Amino acid sequence: MRSPVLPLTWHLVRSSGRRGLQSQLLAAGAAAIGSFLLLVMIAAALGAGARADHTTWRAPDAVPAKEATAVQATTTTYVRHQPVTVVNLAQLPDREPAPAPPGLSGFPKRGEVHVSPALAELIRKLPAGQLADRFPKVKAYGTIGAAGLASPDELVAVVGRAPGDPAVSSAAGNQNYYDEGLTERAPISGFSGTKASVFTATDQGTVLLGVVLLVVPVVVLASAAGRLGAARREQRLAALRLAGATPRQILAMTAVEAAGVGAAGALAGALAYTALLPALAELPYGVGAWYTGQLWVGLEWLAAVVLAVTALITVSAVTMLRQVAGSPLGVAQQANPRRTRAIRLVLFVAALAYIWVATGDSDQLEPRQLAALLLLFYGAFWLFGPWVVDRLGRIVGRFAKRPATLLAARRLSDDPRGAWRTVSGLVLAGFVAGFFSVSDLGSDGPSHEGQVAVITADATAARHAAADARTALARAGVTATVTVAGADDYDGLLGVPPAWSPMFPAGGSASTPL
Repeated sequence: MRSPVLPLTWHLVRSSGRRGLQSQLLAAGAAAIGSFLLLVMIAAALGAGARADHTTWRAPDAVPAKEATAVQATTTTYVRHQPVTVVNLAQLPDREPAPAPPGLSGFPKRGEVHVSPALAELIRKLPAGQLADRFPKVKAYGTIGAAGLASPDELVAVVGRAPGDPAVSSAAGNQNYYDEGLTERAPISGFSGTKASVFTATDQGTVLLGVVLLVVPVVVLASAAGRLGAARREQRLAALRLAGATPRQILAMTAVEAAGVGAAGALAGALAYTALLPALAELPYGVGAWYTGQLWVGLEWLAAVVLAVTALITVSAVTMLRQVAGSPLGVAQQANPRRTRAIRLVLFVAALAYIWVATGDSDQLEPRQLAALLLLFYGAFWLFGPWVVDRLGRIVGRFAKRPATLLAARRLSDDPRGAWRTVSGLVLAGFVAGFFSVSDLGSDGPSHEGQVAVITADATAARHAAADARTALARAGVTATVTVAGADDYDGLLGVPPAWSPMFPAGGSASTPL
């Protein structure tokens, strides 16, 4: 015998009237928003990881001198407050040819300069004395492809050098890594590295932290979508239950209706994400805009999010009807007293105390640890909310002087969990907005801005370079501090060995060549 669930569900949906249609449209819209936001957050997390992977070739794993085929020295300069990563490469004599760096068709020969498209455009716009003169003179610049760049806006140059060129030679040994990625030198045999650029290394951790902050409000939104129109649905299905429908049929009809609305909304959100990918890629983050492919999550994630949102809405709708299936008369009479216990307050205080102790030295916490603590806070917050609503309803009801206030207070205390679910999304969204508003307070911006490090052959050459730099800066009218750091000197900004001559401009234009 054919089950009457599907025909009856379709009949009830069509006969629900304008208010029923509005509830279904609102539920589908909430599902679409939840699906879209989840996909965007996942795309940002995966894209940030892909960005970091595209910069590891600039700090490849060093190899013993006997196995090296080339020498790489990476430095960072600034132009108009923007960092420019310069990768100097030199093929060692009498060694096997070194492989091509990512984004290039071959290993750069001596005197060749390859630049990213964004840097090429900047070189054309700025006077030669401000940027182009920092690189060897060439008839034409080569182009670095997307495989070697984290962003289409990134400023990167690859310069081919001779093995004895001061830009790649050093008297400080075979392997030297300095200043967290801003200045590095190492003998290499390839470009397989695990150390991301200093400008992209923390992007994924920051995005994951943002995902944890946002995912709970999004889940709450999707759950609320399953409860839209719950009161009318309860009354309607309670009447069917009293007319002889079995609990299984009641729950099946609810699940079918919620799943259909949720799937339509989630699929609409996924299609909106796909259509808006080019626009999303233009949004700047970290080093700049994105490549569209970095933000494409793939069909697996797309299907997983659509199914997850649909399942969440379906489960939310079904759990709301447990009372209908078990006690339809109680639903019809609106008899549903639900009390909360003080243990919720105790657990909330205990969770806050643990978070307070765990974040005592927040500088040592990794993004994953911070994410776990945030999830713990969300759980404690979710547990504590109904208790507050229950107590608030009781207090207001005790001192109410008008019938409307008394009825509102009774509704709060009768179903504190339901009332909390109604407002929890807004409360959590407000918490997230407040967190992001104050998270950057006290930030002074890039601490390395306006600094240039010049590599020299040895300590004597470094001292001569420093003297020449002071003379050139004085002639140009630029106020700057030029120092040669010793092995034991570390100023907190750029700690380097004697073979390097760091220059710290204290004033003047950032576009002035140093």
